Amino acid sequence: MNFRNINLIATNTFRNELRNRGFIFMGVMTFLVMTVGFIVMDYVMKEFVDPGTFKLAGNTALYVSYRFIMFWTFLIGLNFGINCIRNDLSYGTLSLILSFPVSRLEYFLGRIGGAFIMSVIYFLMAFLYSVIALTIMSKEIIFHISFLYAFFISGLGLLMWIVMASFISIYFSRLTSFFIICFTYLIVSSSDQYFSSIPMGEWFATFSPFKVIGVVIYALFPHLQSLSNFAGEILQGEVVDYAMNMAHVGHGLITVGLIVFVYNFYFSKKDIN
Repeated sequence: MNFRNINLIATNTFRNELRNRGFIFMGVMTFLVMTVGFIVMDYVMKEFVDPGTFKLAGNTALYVSYRFIMFWTFLIGLNFGINCIRNDLSYGTLSLILSFPVSRLEYFLGRIGGAFIMSVIYFLMAFLYSVIALTIMSKEIIFHISFLYAFFISGLGLLMWIVMASFISIYFSRLTSFFIICFTYLIVSSSDQYFSSIPMGEWFATFSPFKVIGVVIYALFPHLQSLSNFAGEILQGEVVDYAMNMAHVGHGLITVGLIVFVYNFYFSKKDIN
């Protein structure tokens, strides 16, 4: 594996997505909505909030901002994932790229890596904007390292959806791929929410084919709802079961690796015209 090729393709992905009108629109809308929200909050804090509680209000606002930014980060990540390989197929440039001494695995990792890095950059820029704005309003530094820990946990789900989106977009149109991803998200999250809430011994207390399918989904995909809950517990400083949550993280790392492996296997077999 040539990491220089991966880096070149990731850089190319980064440059392509910077010109993506959808990314520009969503980025501008994010900062506009956040700016309006901060202006309203600044007015409320000055008029109705006790100055002694400014920092508490600022921390609460940063938590809300984090959730809002993560939502938009996932949408932007899906957009990057759907476009990063689909664009090369649509414009007929994929076969040209692969005619160079670049393996399909290097190409795939470069495209996925570039899309993920762009999503992380978007998150960091929007989150830094929130920290600066709330620090100015509260007149105290509003930040805690737990937000970055929480982003690492949530980033597993983000990476999975970028990989899934790029894989599905090879076979379907952009719009169809988006709806398939949304439907898959509902199924995976529902499976996790159900099976993680009951002891393993009670999974098949009442047998049904749907439970068998649900267990398979629960085993093969990251536990998105559990990871999201873990991130929330970290932000609130109330981690209930650290060992179990770390087990969900470990499972997420393994299943994301498995998804990448399966994707690369099918991508390596696909005919490229």
